[in-house]
Amino acid sequence: MGKIKFDPDKSLIVVEAILVGKENDQEFLIKLAFDTGAAVTTISYDMVKYLGYEPGQSQETAKMITVDNIESVPMVRLREFSIGNEPIEDLEVYCYNFPKERYVDGVIGLNYIRNFSVKMDFDKGEIILDRR
Repeated sequence: MGKIKFDPDKSLIVVEAILVGKENDQEFLIKLAFDTGAAVTTISYDMVKYLGYEPGQSQETAKMITVDNIESVPMVRLREFSIGNEPIEDLEVYCYNFPKERYVDGVIGLNYIRNFSVKMDFDKGEIILDRR
């Protein structure tokens, strides 16, 4: 069971995630919005590239609806992605650079979230993940 802290007074639920580099075991800590309205987890294109992946070389793409457009974005599979000490291996993610004003490196989507029973406790400011 994983527990993730968040600020219940903010308009966006932001949590920390750990990504593992493609070619090594180096871990990278990033901030993501917990977004039950997103079908697929989306990570900053630049961050994915920094981790050693080549999103520009990806053969797989998807259509992603942004605030004002529909864009074709590359997809990659991350070696390991976790929040609250709950890792998922080989997670498919979209690669897209969010506007700097968002202050996050991406969003956690349903393709990660649906692996768990999720409880959100706004009194304690925590999300509890119970692996299904």
